[in-house]
Amino acid sequence: MGIGWAKRSATLLAALLFLSGTGLFSANAQEPDTDETSLHELSQESYTYNYWGRSVNCPDPYQIEIVLDGQALGCGSFDSISDLYTDEQGRLYIVDTGHNRIVQLNPDLTFSREYTGAQGAEGLETFNKPEGVFVTPEGEIFVADTENNRVVRMDDEGKLLEIYGSPEGSGFADDFVYKPQKLVVDESGRIFIVAAFVNQGIITLSPEGTFEGFLAAAKVNPDPWEMLWKKFSTDEQRDRMSNFVPIEYNNLCLDDEGFLFATTAAVDADLIVAQVQSREGSEQGAVVRRLNMSGQDILRRKGFFPPVGDIEDLQETAPAFSGVSQIMDVACGTNGTYSLLDNNRKHIFTYDHDGNLLYAFTGQGTNAGGFQTPVALESWGERMAVADKNTGLVTVFTRTEYARLINSALGEYSAGNYAEAEQLWKQVMDKSSNFDMAYTGMGKAAYRDGRYEEAMRYFEMGNNREWYSKAYEEHRSGIIADWFGPVVIGILVLAGAGWLWGMVRWHRRRKDGKAA
Repeated sequence: MGIGWAKRSATLLAALLFLSGTGLFSANAQEPDTDETSLHELSQESYTYNYWGRSVNCPDPYQIEIVLDGQALGCGSFDSISDLYTDEQGRLYIVDTGHNRIVQLNPDLTFSREYTGAQGAEGLETFNKPEGVFVTPEGEIFVADTENNRVVRMDDEGKLLEIYGSPEGSGFADDFVYKPQKLVVDESGRIFIVAAFVNQGIITLSPEGTFEGFLAAAKVNPDPWEMLWKKFSTDEQRDRMSNFVPIEYNNLCLDDEGFLFATTAAVDADLIVAQVQSREGSEQGAVVRRLNMSGQDILRRKGFFPPVGDIEDLQETAPAFSGVSQIMDVACGTNGTYSLLDNNRKHIFTYDHDGNLLYAFTGQGTNAGGFQTPVALESWGERMAVADKNTGLVTVFTRTEYARLINSALGEYSAGNYAEAEQLWKQVMDKSSNFDMAYTGMGKAAYRDGRYEEAMRYFEMGNNREWYSKAYEEHRSGIIADWFGPVVIGILVLAGAGWLWGMVRWHRRRKDGKAA
């Protein structure tokens, strides 16, 4: 009986050793046969992408609440809207560039007032083609007064507080013309500005308006001859030379943790296609970045594909669907989510903290939430708004139960309420059974709860290789931990039995030798 137990222990030990060298489920898994149809064949309004890069229909995450028209609001039509912003009270600000004004709406989206300038000691400092607005928690309004080449700071009543003119310092050419377009202000009062024709990075001003430098210059590989020439140039010549930064940012947003999101539409299309094909993002190919105050990009790109908007039919020639997404704006949501606005394909894409696409949506025409030239995106509470430059309309969407469940599941998981998060993801699955992210969400909840084998099944169904690997390692470690003690004891017992048996045989041989 002891020898049989030893054989079983040896077999178990061999199995454990084999298990420790086993890999993940096949990385070369083939796409299953499904009845999924291409997004563009269905002309569906709401969708996500699966692991194989195919669009998958999903419930609408948002529905139209109202389409805002200046005439209907009683403030006159809008002309070339450039920006949207909501303050702490839920008031919506519309930058009506063509009419040189900022329009403020009440939280119920009725007209409140307009600002055509800031009232200073010497009269009204009128705006000239403003393109950006930001409102601090204290109610101070910052306006990118573009054609006046300045930033204006005023209070809620329109009283002028400060004017910040063209920044001065190293990096600006003598013939530089300052045209601020978008701006945000952090909790310390520093001002971050995107300006036209500036590719050195994001202009940073101190709370007093002093130029502090450029943030997040996107460097590329410089030409060796240009590097050599720059090395022997004078300071004045170096100031006139390019800093090897081809990227011009086009929009900014502050998230609820104080990090700066920045977007650009000036990324080479071939580079974006290459990123999608390789499933790997790069600094040079990033259409959106999440920046810390040192200018480092800390955006997580752990989804099936990097966050670049649409990934289907990128090289098609059909006019309605040709080319890569052209990202014009970013809106920061709750629980680490953010949304991107695409001016090329007229879609909105919402991602989670890890860069997983949660959903994309649009309408099928200007009367159904569709857009001609979407240029600005804003998100607050359960609402999202898109401004269309050509039509002069602002479409306000409100979150549906489907998006509400997803957002709540992310929030519960972030708060450490894993059981609640898992139940919410199951409700999401009831509404969209082909949503890979829901399987991942349930897998993460099971993983945090210590149910590693169950988590592995969820991650496999959700095609999440990274988290499957984590769950597999924990599951394997648990098996080894459970069996390590019994196996060691068994080995020691066998070794002891073998030693005793050897001693018995030795004594017998010795006794037999003496008897002879």
